[in-house]
Amino acid sequence: MNDTYYMAGYWQGNRNVNEIDSRNIFDFLESTGRIDPLFRQWFFKTRLANDPASLVTAASLESMLSKKIEIDGEKGITLGFWSKLENNEAITASISLSLGYAENSLVINLPNLDYGDHPNDLITTPKMFELLACLLQSWDVDNALVTSRQIRDNFYGKYPNLSTLIGWLSVMRIERIMLDKLPDFVEIKKLGKMKSVIIAHSERLTSDNSSHIEIMSKLFESMMN
Repeated sequence: MNDTYYMAGYWQGNRNVNEIDSRNIFDFLESTGRIDPLFRQWFFKTRLANDPASLVTAASLESMLSKKIEIDGEKGITLGFWSKLENNEAITASISLSLGYAENSLVINLPNLDYGDHPNDLITTPKMFELLACLLQSWDVDNALVTSRQIRDNFYGKYPNLSTLIGWLSVMRIERIMLDKLPDFVEIKKLGKMKSVIIAHSERLTSDNSSHIEIMSKLFESMMN
């Protein structure tokens, strides 16, 4: 069974939907298009795929956001987007973006590796690092990660509070005391002024590789000490 990968970011919100900026969201979507062809066009999930209005533009996003605020504003809003590869519509990615809550979040579901060679070119350490950088450029994220659901589920029972925070790539504020505890094999890269990315392995981690599971186990253990 192939792993299914995702990127997720979480940050504190102020429960004020009127301060949500559609331009900020559009800039994020547009910036992902510089990473991979799969992200060059985003569509609204709430509209039919063959509807010309489903394509996300700066104007259509502002209109959609205004409607969502009017309908769902008191309890925050959730926007859904999806993208497809032009020469293979079976290869898709999707986004769920929740704003105006006590904790905001953005989750990108990446394509299943069963679809062929293209996702293998996308789900790599360099491109996932770029994707995290796009996220941090748009929002002041408290923490974020890239991992597979299978790896997350493998460690959820033992580390329920960490399994949604620690992955193949993990974004967080690293205190100096943490540096001595982290395993020697991890790579740490600065991302912005306050955040760092912990890269557990230079290659994509998979749940059916025992050495990869051992790597993640050591990383989780270091975070608990």
